Amino acid sequence: MTAPLASAPGERLRPHRRRRLALVLATHEGTSRIEALSDAVFAIAATLLVIELKIPQGLTDSARLLDALATQWPVYVGYVMSFVYLGIYWSHHVHVFRLFRRTDHVFLKLNVLFLMTIALIPFPTALLGVYWHAHDDRTRTALLVYASSLFVTASLFLAIWLHATHNRRLVDPELDDDVIRATTERYLIGPIGYGASFLVAWWSPVAGALIILLIALFYILPVQLVRHG
Repeated sequence: MTAPLASAPGERLRPHRRRRLALVLATHEGTSRIEALSDAVFAIAATLLVIELKIPQGLTDSARLLDALATQWPVYVGYVMSFVYLGIYWSHHVHVFRLFRRTDHVFLKLNVLFLMTIALIPFPTALLGVYWHAHDDRTRTALLVYASSLFVTASLFLAIWLHATHNRRLVDPELDDDVIRATTERYLIGPIGYGASFLVAWWSPVAGALIILLIALFYILPVQLVRHG
């Protein structure tokens, strides 16, 4: 049977018991509240993507309706890509949080910034859906904004992981070095790839979009993360 943190009401906690209490609070309150907030932001961002799926108005026959729906294909592609990206970030967010044992001030701020970029994803998605058909500088600008948003999001997610794993600051002390190294290398692909898509998009928006698609396919592949404790 586990000993109580204090043997009597009002008793001053000894140093080792204070440390134990702090660890319990950080583990059972800190991360759970962060995960609840994160899940809510992801859910809202995913829902907002649907708003850009517009219903054609004022059409007199089914042929024109089909044509109008077909001309909106960039909006549909943008919706699918962004929804997939939200799903990827959410699943990886869930995975890495299984490895975190506590939080700190910097970690909380990084996660809030990360969630801010997640909530922003519907905006560049809508921008790309509207201007992909332009086939001019507006298309390039829209893709540059989209790639930039993904770059910032991926960079912040990497920053969360690096901060938590540096000297095992916030993760399980027994977490294997190979797991940390492999996960770090995997999360480096995002910022590097999105940065590359941003540069390539200046030359060819189509090529830049293909790089973004390839990165999504890479992250859809399963990743093995070991849960300790």
